[in-house]
Amino acid sequence: METKLFKEYLEYFDDKNYIDRELKLPKYSKNIITVIGPRRVGKTWLLLKHAKERERKGYEVAYVNFDDPVIRSYKIKDIFDTLLREKFDYIYLDEIQSIPNWDLWLRRIHNLKKENIFVTGSSFALSQYKIPSTLRGRYISYLLLPFSYKEIRDFMSLEDYLFIGGFPEIVGLRDLGEIKRKHLALIDTIFYRDVIEHYNIRNIYIAKKLLEYYLFNYSNLMSISKTTKIMKSWNIKVSKKTVWQYTEYFKDSFIFMDVRIYSHSYKKKMQYPYKNYIIDSGIVHSYTGGLDLGRAIENIVALELLRKEKDISYYKTKKHFEVDFIVQSQGKIEEVIQVVYDINNPEVFEREIRALLHAKEELKLGDDVSLTVITWDYEDAREVEWWRKRGKIRFVPLWKWLLQV
Repeated sequence: METKLFKEYLEYFDDKNYIDRELKLPKYSKNIITVIGPRRVGKTWLLLKHAKERERKGYEVAYVNFDDPVIRSYKIKDIFDTLLREKFDYIYLDEIQSIPNWDLWLRRIHNLKKENIFVTGSSFALSQYKIPSTLRGRYISYLLLPFSYKEIRDFMSLEDYLFIGGFPEIVGLRDLGEIKRKHLALIDTIFYRDVIEHYNIRNIYIAKKLLEYYLFNYSNLMSISKTTKIMKSWNIKVSKKTVWQYTEYFKDSFIFMDVRIYSHSYKKKMQYPYKNYIIDSGIVHSYTGGLDLGRAIENIVALELLRKEKDISYYKTKKHFEVDFIVQSQGKIEEVIQVVYDINNPEVFEREIRALLHAKEELKLGDDVSLTVITWDYEDAREVEWWRKRGKIRFVPLWKWLLQV
């Protein structure tokens, strides 16, 4: 196999006029470094940028894109044998989940090369939480999502960001028809390549209807049982097991990410409904034709917390008041967050603060734990009381919170 194939992408790569990402990869690592995330969020660009920087420093670099038809025409063994024989300083393997037994090939090259192996994948199966046992102890994963507001605030307003989203190929577009076509093509690519083809699903109609249901119900509480009943009410014959399987496929393909209830019991976490957050609010807007502003900004907050690798849950108080996010760091609660578009309505104000104050009391939280309400444009910080429960609550506009987090 000709080694020039490992240089082609680097020769044509140009990092000028691109928006830089907040995510920074280490320059050197004895662990396998993996960047995971949905298709078309810039994983390839991030990998190529890192590779180009190493090449400019004088290192021998190899880049392999397993989605490239030319690369796919070679035997996998020949590709890896060539990579090892040429003794490259850095090896970059893009979309490695495309090859059978990817984990075994990755282990082989790490066993023999030991260091500076960088990988991307469009499947949550490559995350640190789900990797096969063959790679335990030698693997670090990073999550790359569509652009954050902080990354593209110089190119669009927060309102535009809410409706257009942060996929790189959408940023800069102004024609609403073109934006919609791009979003629909994007979700179709993820759906067909990473769900239907990857998992060899035969009943595409059922999978498509389930996808539609999730896209319309972003930021809502969901359960497999309820979803199965709703599908059956649409005269779709589907088992609970199939709904569960397809749901897992959607999560693994980053169509949506789920957030579980806060509990020390794993069984309770798995049995209770989960919150469903779609990977990009722009896709929701284009697919469904509209946005509920309260749910949309909650979706953005959830993605930002996940982007920052926060451990998040939602919470139900004993009186069934719902708290949007319990944020933990190293097993300790550091913040409790409510998200609301308009806090000026007295009923809404009472609903949000009573949930926070009940959660503070029930979870025995000290004053060092922040109680936060994220709003569209209201800002304040004050001591609040509700039925003999007290706490200091800060109200933060969404734009400011996104720039601070």
